Amino acid sequence: MKNLVLFDIDGTLVTPGAVPMDCFREAFSKVTGRSLPTELEPHGKTDPLLVREAFRMVGIPKRDWVEMEQKILRKYPRYLERRDRELRDSCRLLAGVESLLAFLQSRGCPMGLLTGNLELAARLKLEVFSLNRFFPVGGFGSDCADRNRLGRVALERAIRFYDNRFAPEKTWIVGDTPRDVEAARALGCRSLVVATGPCSRDFLEEFLPDASFDDLGQVGSIVEVLSKF
Repeated sequence: MKNLVLFDIDGTLVTPGAVPMDCFREAFSKVTGRSLPTELEPHGKTDPLLVREAFRMVGIPKRDWVEMEQKILRKYPRYLERRDRELRDSCRLLAGVESLLAFLQSRGCPMGLLTGNLELAARLKLEVFSLNRFFPVGGFGSDCADRNRLGRVALERAIRFYDNRFAPEKTWIVGDTPRDVEAARALGCRSLVVATGPCSRDFLEEFLPDASFDDLGQVGSIVEVLSKF
């Protein structure tokens, strides 16, 4: 199996619990002196985009955005690192994840990440379940605020690491929100979604992914889909 598969993290591989958002909230408050808006919707967005949306909501002047954003995005993963034990207690591995990843690896399937998380935050979440070994490369929120550009970043890194010129049409993005489907379209690759995040399967199917499942526990069927094309 030689198709490249890029995985989202939150809601797809793990449910991280409240600790990451608590740390994000703490970093935002420390730098800006203001509370993170409760109406901020995080699902499927990059960490830098969340910061910018919050700036708009609380009225931070644009002239201060660059400096404040850099400070927040430095502090947030440090706070998360400090609360590693709490993260381990609250983070949950989603159904079928380890079995699917182990099977894909045994079949020689090249894998990577495509996530809005900063890379350090992504690695901390995955390390709770020793999943980093499956993902030598990826595209992260620390690379770009625009999720639709991260697929190209992940693809180019995978090409270099695996020494294989993967075609976009031979690449899959696996996620749990419409933004994962959009990212796949932006790259010209295929999308597989699971209803283990904030969205129901019926809702996700309205965005016309190439495949959808209730979760990643249907390993045989999912591998069959990811092997196509």
